[in-house]
Amino acid sequence: METAVVVSYIIEKISKVYINVQKIRFHRQALTELKASKSETAQIEEHEKKEIESEINKTATEIIKEHGKQIEKGRKKELTTGLKKSIKFIAKSIDNGIEVEVITPYLEEPEAIAETASEEEKKTFNEKTEKIKQQKEKIEIIEKSANTLKEITDVGKGVMKLISGGENLDEETDDSSDDTDGNEE
Repeated sequence: METAVVVSYIIEKISKVYINVQKIRFHRQALTELKASKSETAQIEEHEKKEIESEINKTATEIIKEHGKQIEKGRKKELTTGLKKSIKFIAKSIDNGIEVEVITPYLEEPEAIAETASEEEKKTFNEKTEKIKQQKEKIEIIEKSANTLKEITDVGKGVMKLISGGENLDEETDDSSDDTDGNEE
């Protein structure tokens, strides 16, 4: 379920930046119609690109920080770069209209425990209840990202064409200039 949570987190972040860029594009188009100079609208388009790249970098860094505690120090930069490429792939796939559905498991509530239960049985019951509570929290995260993705309108408008890379997960590109901050942590 951890993978589903991470993918859902990525989808939610990409969905939010997608919606923001759509809003910026709407206003940029209005400026174009009002005969704003090309240099001004080009600056706004550059801002769109920077916003997308910044969110991808931030998302990758957050995921590695949260889920990569056991990763060797020297591999974090390498894995962050690979994760950025994967996030770009997901972003471009969403931009191309891919539908994403993460099906969450059905969770059964533990049966009530008798008051005469032993301490060991009560401990086991409490552990099961806590585990189910944690899984429900993860399911809520997954469902929230699905709802955020539904807010995206006008897919296929090329919002994610502003970013380079991510077209093919097997591509060999030099993403060394794509470092978040140069730290390997």
